[in-house]
Amino acid sequence: MQKIAPQSFSAAEKKLAEADAFITQNPYQKEKMHRLAAEALFMARRLHVIAEQSWKFETMEPEQITLWAEKFLYQASESLRAPDMRNQSFDKQHENILATISAQRADLDFMIENAKNLQQRITSLEGKTLEEHQEKESLLAEKRFNEKLSGIQHYFKPHEAEVYKKQNQVIIRLKTMRFPVGQSVIMPDNYGLLSKVQRAIRTFGEPDVIIGGHTDSTGSEEINEHLSQQRADAVRQYFVANETLPYEKIIAVGYGSIRPIASNATEGGRAMNRRIDVIITPEAKQAQ
Repeated sequence: MQKIAPQSFSAAEKKLAEADAFITQNPYQKEKMHRLAAEALFMARRLHVIAEQSWKFETMEPEQITLWAEKFLYQASESLRAPDMRNQSFDKQHENILATISAQRADLDFMIENAKNLQQRITSLEGKTLEEHQEKESLLAEKRFNEKLSGIQHYFKPHEAEVYKKQNQVIIRLKTMRFPVGQSVIMPDNYGLLSKVQRAIRTFGEPDVIIGGHTDSTGSEEINEHLSQQRADAVRQYFVANETLPYEKIIAVGYGSIRPIASNATEGGRAMNRRIDVIITPEAKQAQ
């Protein structure tokens, strides 16, 4: 790939190095680590696509390549109802497409602005200010969110999970999620609990979800972090396998023992710290 697509290879390599350097220097900033890793994966997949297309070009005659590129320009122009400019240079055809998009976008912005103005007039005629209307919508959205939260809280018995709201997120702290000592295997007696979590997630359609794995302070932090990551990954795989959400909508993060909720000095406290937290962030339209 380096030989046939050197620029793309270099860009992918640079992004991977950036992610690797950040992970080495910031081992506890899990969420940014996942974002950088996802960007590096995107660039690697892009490299594969570019290299594959470059190999195809090597088997094509120059005219075939030109006609192949012209087809995409023409299809874009036709879709936009722009003039057929295949008798012009590719640069001119490209400029024509961009100019058409810009003009259509301006028309759309104008229509949206007019619609907003009309809505403001309607709101005013109904005896409501725009601020009052927005406040009402915000209160209604919060009411719907709280109704969903209340419904989710009733899914779980008090000893099974703690469910609460934190800003625009729902936190499900699983109290009875237990793994064999030193392992990340999900035992069958956890299936019922995880089914309830699946139901809670689906209440919000396709939200973003973070699975947080936590341990007590027994053992080294390196081992604890690794084990908590494996357990969070296991829960993530369970949800994906059961078609709760697409893989990319769930992030699994192992925090080790750095976020205790009780004292590690007692067995009871250590048991509370060995947990899985599920953080649900609804899409804006679902939250409303």
